[in-house]
Amino acid sequence: MISRSLFIAFLLIFSTTQAVEVSITGAVNNPGTYDLGSSPRVFTALARARPTGHAYFLGAMLLRQSLLEGQLKLKAGLLYDMQVAMSNSYVNKTPSLRQSLYSLNAKIKSLAATGRKVAEFNPAILSTNLARNIPLKNFDKIFIPTRPKGVYVLGAVVKPGQYNFKSKSVVNIARKVKRNFADSDWVWLAQPDGTVEKIGVGLWNHQWEKVAAPGAIIFIPYVAKAFFGTNPHSFNQQMAEFLGTQNTSTLTTTP
Repeated sequence: MISRSLFIAFLLIFSTTQAVEVSITGAVNNPGTYDLGSSPRVFTALARARPTGHAYFLGAMLLRQSLLEGQLKLKAGLLYDMQVAMSNSYVNKTPSLRQSLYSLNAKIKSLAATGRKVAEFNPAILSTNLARNIPLKNFDKIFIPTRPKGVYVLGAVVKPGQYNFKSKSVVNIARKVKRNFADSDWVWLAQPDGTVEKIGVGLWNHQWEKVAAPGAIIFIPYVAKAFFGTNPHSFNQQMAEFLGTQNTSTLTTTP
């Protein structure tokens, strides 16, 4: 008869060697759901799915169920802050601000929380750098897009949408789009790999070296007076962080 302690040991061994199931879609030759063994990493999944020649690794997404709840809460908080700001715009008689917030509110409502985790997908890097080749978890999902055109700009702008300027400088892009109730000194850049950064675009702090990769999202932040009773700096940063969980193909296909 197996002792209780031995039985528990068997269970622990089984739990640590349980196969990890990962699904991968997009620009791959073999899309599908794979049993990748007990300790797979990102490169393992790529090797099984075999990305096509059109795969855009910089925009690839690792989607994890455990991150969904936090991103759903983040989205709910942003929607609440925008509702408060829209109500205040009625009181303060700023219809152009109200229209801008209404447009942004509708866009964010249409976007689903993804559970995105920032991860490296470049095979050349993954094959030589174990630290960047992170472990996968059961039920992870991977999406490999094709290379998009241009960048998506939204926030305190008159015409949010996809832009394909010749210059990829974040400063130039921010200055070319027509802004309204916008912070003139800063923008937030969400690169296609999900990393987010605050970029100086003012006359005193411009960072000319910062470039938006194809598929990046630029959020033009609102000025403080647009958010009476709400911390505008916190809102702008949290909005950028939520947008970093998205991709431009989703933004261009939602209202």
